[in-house]
Amino acid sequence: MREPQKYEDLFFTDDFLFCKIMENDEHICRRVIEVLLGIQVERIEYTHKQETLDIDIESRGVRLDVVAKGDGRVFDLEMQTTKEADLPKRARYYQAMMDLDSLVKGQNYAALPESFVVFICTNDPFGLGLPRYTVEQTCKESPDANEKVNDKTCKVYYNTKAWEELAKEDAEVRAFLKFLYTQKAESRLTEEIMEAVMTARGNEPWRKEFVHARELRERGRKEGYEEGRAEGIEQGREEGLEEGRAEQFALDQRRIVELEAEIERLKRTAQ
Repeated sequence: MREPQKYEDLFFTDDFLFCKIMENDEHICRRVIEVLLGIQVERIEYTHKQETLDIDIESRGVRLDVVAKGDGRVFDLEMQTTKEADLPKRARYYQAMMDLDSLVKGQNYAALPESFVVFICTNDPFGLGLPRYTVEQTCKESPDANEKVNDKTCKVYYNTKAWEELAKEDAEVRAFLKFLYTQKAESRLTEEIMEAVMTARGNEPWRKEFVHARELRERGRKEGYEEGRAEGIEQGREEGLEEGRAEQFALDQRRIVELEAEIERLKRTAQ
């Protein structure tokens, strides 16, 4: 079993540290949004770390890493360190839930804000070697209709492994992705993030929160394992009993057939 990661070794790509820094440093959060989306954001109205959106008691809750709202737009930033086959559908679901959360009952659809879902992936999410995959709604039949069909939603997937493929003119994004891949800070933003990481590593309340959360996860895994093991043993016992009963039934049936044959033989001998 892999040794649990130490808090002092966490980097910005770790989900816990990513969320903590982004929710507690509005400047870094705003600058990351601006760099990754190539837009200007005057002010972040609020940020939430791993916000859970429960739209309906029977619907699946959504746990988002970082949600930020500003300038009439809403942003969801996700740090993705594992490969996931259904990432596009996950992004679709996140965006839909954000829309439901944004629209107050009775409001017109025109009130929906422009929304962005950004996945920062440490692995290539689609295996094409691109550093960035930008997805927006377009009209298949006529590009001239693109402006009219634009629903003001955008999904962007970044691949940190391909940082070298970005044009040098895209210097800020290139430096950001390189930083996440190599941990080398070579721009003002990445230097600020690295400083925030080093400060966070010395934050005792955060360390305790991280250790506590990790212990809860490990306990949950252990309890789940033990429960599954107990269920497996019980199931195996039941299956064993069933197999034993089946074997005994087969033996009984065979014995009955043999006894019937013996009775018939005796009858014939008596005659």
